[in-house]
Amino acid sequence: MAATGDFTYKYVTDLGHEEQVTLHNPHSGKCIDLYAVGDDEVPAGYGPHNRTDTPVTVYRGSNCTGAQWRLRAHGNPATDQLEVRSVRFDAPNS
Repeated sequence: MAATGDFTYKYVTDLGHEEQVTLHNPHSGKCIDLYAVGDDEVPAGYGPHNRTDTPVTVYRGSNCTGAQWRLRAHGNPATDQLEVRSVRFDAPNS
């Protein structure tokens, strides 16, 4: 099962460059630790944008722990102050 569309977030590399990561048609119903920011020992990602057809919960901690926020399907970009390390997309209705 997968959400249809793209989910993006930004992070800063060890060299201080801002990068953007895109998850295309991400898996639904399971926790996803995000690339380059999914460990609590590194700076968090930020500015998530859910352009999928499925609502998503974004988490401040790895392994879908810590503070959480819901982003609706086909939503507007979140502020860069919203930090993210892991996500869980809603499982599609059967």
